[in-house]
Amino acid sequence: MAIDQAKGPNSSCINAFTGVGGYVQKSFTALADWTVAPLVGAILKICLYREAYLTRPAAKWVVLPLVKTIGNLWFRVQGLPPQFTSFDQKRLNNTERELLRLGTKERIFADKDRSITLAHFKAKSNLNSTCVLYLNGFGLPYQTAKKFIHKHTQAGFDFAVFEWGKNASIESFIQDAEAAFHALVRKGYRRDQIKILGYCGTTYVAAYLKLKYHSTGVDAILINPHTSFRDVVKKSTHVGLLGLKTVVAKEYRLDNEKIFSNLKQSKAATCLIIDKNNSITPPDTAERLQTALSLSSSTTI
Repeated sequence: MAIDQAKGPNSSCINAFTGVGGYVQKSFTALADWTVAPLVGAILKICLYREAYLTRPAAKWVVLPLVKTIGNLWFRVQGLPPQFTSFDQKRLNNTERELLRLGTKERIFADKDRSITLAHFKAKSNLNSTCVLYLNGFGLPYQTAKKFIHKHTQAGFDFAVFEWGKNASIESFIQDAEAAFHALVRKGYRRDQIKILGYCGTTYVAAYLKLKYHSTGVDAILINPHTSFRDVVKKSTHVGLLGLKTVVAKEYRLDNEKIFSNLKQSKAATCLIIDKNNSITPPDTAERLQTALSLSSSTTI
């Protein structure tokens, strides 16, 4: 009985301290969510969406100059070429004139309020060709795909590339890519004649299209795909995890590994092209993605 009486006050103190500790922890968490998370999230969006995010009004005049200066300085220190560069409009215009001798350019609607540019190039005059739908880097003008356009059309493939809309979010980018996909279907391509080609960050969008249209025969080629954006951030710095939820939505987890594991058996194929020296993703990326794809279809790497 004496022991129980001795425990009583101590238990009350412990409970009180626990309650205060929990309140303080929740307060710090709320403060971090309000201050640190948006800042870290903005940095993550710059890393993922690049030029697409930096064209937003606030980012264009405030963040972009700092990113170009500090970011490119870091790349030079690492012995790498600058990654944040301005596009020469005169050069883009000249490239466009050259490309439009080979193909066409049009505006298509991604939704009722937004339209994007779609460029389409044919290798042959008939519609028996396979068409590669290229998911260019976020925010890049379609003219930057010039080399890919020439290589694929010379190899006998039709080729389509579009410019991402101004809404820098994975939801909007999926809408953009899907609008381009349906535009090709309206041009007469069967779905099993369309191959989706994405690289690095745009493989997240390619994976969602693959999941949605895999059963209709759509093939996908993914160059240096990530396992997940969480893995990329975690491998770079754990601090980045604080801003992850500002980028990753519940519906769009940016998780290629999980998406691939949900693909059912189909005749449609998935091709992974992975640089073994790629330091962005975990070293076991190829094995993990192959395992995730093992039950879905034929896979090459």
